[in-house]
Amino acid sequence: MLDFVKIKADLETSFNKERADGVDIDINVNVISETNGKFSVSVFEGKCTITDTNLPKADITVGFVDKDTMIEMFTKGKDPVKLVMGGKMTFNGDMSKGKALKGLFVGEE
Repeated sequence: MLDFVKIKADLETSFNKERADGVDIDINVNVISETNGKFSVSVFEGKCTITDTNLPKADITVGFVDKDTMIEMFTKGKDPVKLVMGGKMTFNGDMSKGKALKGLFVGEE
């Protein structure tokens, strides 16, 4: 079971406001191995909002095989292309908006 409160706190703590300038994106997140593995992340006007449900419509939907992979991608800068190629992550949606995710929650590598 996902500890949503901890995940929300971790993402809010690692949110990089400087990188969010001009970013407007809604992301649905699905952690496949967790019964409560759905949540959403919205970035708009330099603010990050995280809710414990998926949005009815999102720019991007990402799926992860487990919570560790999700945490690696969001807060530890794991390369999403490698995760997709390795079968640990799925990506659906606007690829150009997906590029805006780089550095939003961690410093660039």
